[in-house]
Parts: sequence; C-alpha cells; structure tokens
Amino acid sequence: MLRYRIYPSKAQKTIMTNTLELCRWTYNETLALRKNAWELEQKNIGYYDSKKMIPEWKKEKPELK
Repeated sequence: MLRYRIYPSKAQKTIMTNTLELCRWTYNETLALRKNAWELEQKNIGYYDSKKMIPEWKKEKPELK
C-alpha cells in the first residue's frame, strides 16, 4: 500500500475547507428535508426527489454552482 502526504498551501486549504463545508451543508439540508417529510407526512423522500431541491438551494447559496 502506497501512502502519499500532501502539503496544501493556505489558499488550497481554504478552498478545501469551503468545499467540505458546502458538502456538509447540502447533506444536512437533505437529511432535514427527508426527516421533516417523514415526521409531518409519513412520506419517504428518495434520492431523485431530494435532488430536485438542488436548483432551489443554488438560488439560496450561489457558491453551490
């Protein structure tokens, strides 16, 4: 097994941190959407239903583009 170690610059660290933050935000929004749908309507929301929300979230958070 090969292991590589990277040493990103400050700018690269910032970009990686922002990217991970957007991934976390998207995951949490999707989870909240599914949880609320189940608690309020006993309705399952699948991948494709939650994927339809992404364009709306992009209006809210343009950095998702």
